[in-house]
Amino acid sequence: MHKILLLIITAIGISFAASNLNETKEQFQIVAKNLVYDNEVITATGEVIMFSPTYYITAQKVIYNKQTNVVQLYDNVNILKDNKNLSISDYAFIEFEVSSNQEVVFMMYENNLWIESAEVSSKENDVFFQDSYMSSCDCNNPDWSIRFSSGAHYDEYSWLQTFNNRLYIKSVPVLYLPYFAFYTNTNRHTGLLVPTIGYSSDEGFQYIQPYFIAPADDWDLELVPQYRAKRGVGLYTYFRYADSPNSMLKVSYGYFSENKEYRTKHELKNKEHYGLNINYERSKLFATQDDEDGFYADIELLRDIEYKNLSDRAGEKSYASNVESKINYFYKTNDDYFGTYLRYYKDTSADSNDETIQKLPTLHYHKFSTPLITQNLLYSADTSFTNYTRKKGLQVKETNVSLPFFYGFSLFDDYLNISLQEELYFTHLDYDKNNLTKEYKDAQYFQLRHSISASTNLIKPYDSFLHTINLGSKLYIPNNADIKGDIYKTTNNDGVLKPFPITETNKNLSFWLSQSFYSRDFATLILNHKIRQAVLYNSDGRTKLGDLENEITYYHKYGSISNRLFYNHDDNQLVEAATTFGLKYSDYFFNTTHYWTKKTPNSQKDSSESIIYEAGFGFWKYYKLSYKENYNILDKVVNRKEYRLTIDKGCWFLHLKFADELVAASTVDNKAIRQDVVYLNIELRPIGGIQQQFTKSRTNQ
Repeated sequence: MHKILLLIITAIGISFAASNLNETKEQFQIVAKNLVYDNEVITATGEVIMFSPTYYITAQKVIYNKQTNVVQLYDNVNILKDNKNLSISDYAFIEFEVSSNQEVVFMMYENNLWIESAEVSSKENDVFFQDSYMSSCDCNNPDWSIRFSSGAHYDEYSWLQTFNNRLYIKSVPVLYLPYFAFYTNTNRHTGLLVPTIGYSSDEGFQYIQPYFIAPADDWDLELVPQYRAKRGVGLYTYFRYADSPNSMLKVSYGYFSENKEYRTKHELKNKEHYGLNINYERSKLFATQDDEDGFYADIELLRDIEYKNLSDRAGEKSYASNVESKINYFYKTNDDYFGTYLRYYKDTSADSNDETIQKLPTLHYHKFSTPLITQNLLYSADTSFTNYTRKKGLQVKETNVSLPFFYGFSLFDDYLNISLQEELYFTHLDYDKNNLTKEYKDAQYFQLRHSISASTNLIKPYDSFLHTINLGSKLYIPNNADIKGDIYKTTNNDGVLKPFPITETNKNLSFWLSQSFYSRDFATLILNHKIRQAVLYNSDGRTKLGDLENEITYYHKYGSISNRLFYNHDDNQLVEAATTFGLKYSDYFFNTTHYWTKKTPNSQKDSSESIIYEAGFGFWKYYKLSYKENYNILDKVVNRKEYRLTIDKGCWFLHLKFADELVAASTVDNKAIRQDVVYLNIELRPIGGIQQQFTKSRTNQ
């Protein structure tokens, strides 16, 4: 979290051009435990004391260059001039010049921020400045600087304040501030954060100003009022509380009121948008030292999606109209796992959420593989219960139980690995018609499943690489299932049952090959290839080939390229493919992902095609230009495209982005909205910056 005026002071360096009307040098004497002479350089270590008629200096290490007349001081540095304390720090340097008759004090901080002042005085640990300027850029010709007539740093409060401030870009003044103040440490303090200032052709002038309140170490509060001249006003609040070292509670609430003209023009459903989010995460809640547990809650209650779109946290995100709330808890030991999960879904585009199916709750238990009688004979268990509920429509309580037994052994000097498995599988569906006129019989599905697998792992070294192979096959034979009641597409084709299917499994034989090429020391993966083919058996014993799956990834010096595809033998054509390509050479980069599916009589897929690509390059050391686009090829629609310019010169940062995007909106017809937005973020490091957003247009799609 960056404050608008942020400064970190941990180490101070001071450089003096000593007053010298008679052009005579300041004469020093040095006392130390160890003194080393190397030509013109003297190094003193161990309780060093330097003194002259003007200065009294102590440190643990001093390096003095007689030729350049520069002294560097390290560790527990204390500098007094005319019996007045000027610096207590871990590092300082003093440069004595004979050509100036005016004293100039130069204070440099660990984060590269420095202050140069014509006059400095101190009282105890407080420092006072006159005719000064500060920056974090190059001392000789800073890109930016703030000049001020007077100022003071109060050590007890770590508070720096300055008066009559002028912000300069190079030598050009651009902003005047009569008063400027900020904390000089990294502790959390109450104060203003970075504002967002913007303009939209539809919303007019925009101003979002966060205010941070930090009354204690374990909690804080952020208030974010926002004003949109042509649209309305709102307030978002964010509360954080750490109730233990292993937990964090975050609560946010927001409200926004629309102007009547704006709501009518854009056909928005609601005049008021509001919502509440509760996020809580904690580990080590009940677990003992050897166990592990965790609790996670993310509860989202909102009236419509505009509540999230208007949030200052929305930034450059585009939110979908479906919102999920979840609560999870798990407890894990070396032998067992227990979890409970709650899911609540809200479709903000629907007029009512009564028919949306919720999972309240899901209970899950898993027994990790455990030896039974011998080490080669193992068993595990997995069971779950899910309550599918809603206000209107069929409700179901689903219970699943899986109890597998494994027996594994090796043959031919461990070249061949054999695994035998017997699995008991049971599913029960308890239907509740929930005021429906039609009744459904509770479903029961029981099956005994057998499988045998054989695999081998091989490795062979070559002169310049290593080759590994995993080759295997698995035969899966389920018994005829014992089926009772109504099961979708098994005993009943009623579409009401579609959300609650029981997937039948048939006999199949699968083969796979996975191979990799490594450098000789296994440090670098060069190529990975996986291929899998299944033979499917129908209930009458006839066979057919399942989809052929092939995946290959090649890693090279400048990136990688990968492809994954599925080939359907019944249709004699590809039905799905995904390709990714990444390249980075010098200051240039290019990344792309292409995804494609095809609807065929046997693919059970919908046709789709999209591509996401990003390209850019860096230049002149500090600059980077890039372009990113998400394009729906099938519908010929650009979901999002953006142009970005980044300048990072260390002492200042600029990020400029132009985005053309589709966002979900709570309109009467639930259509998405296309908008052109310009984002601008400027930081003068480390004192802070400003964010700006300009929306060029906002049109319904």
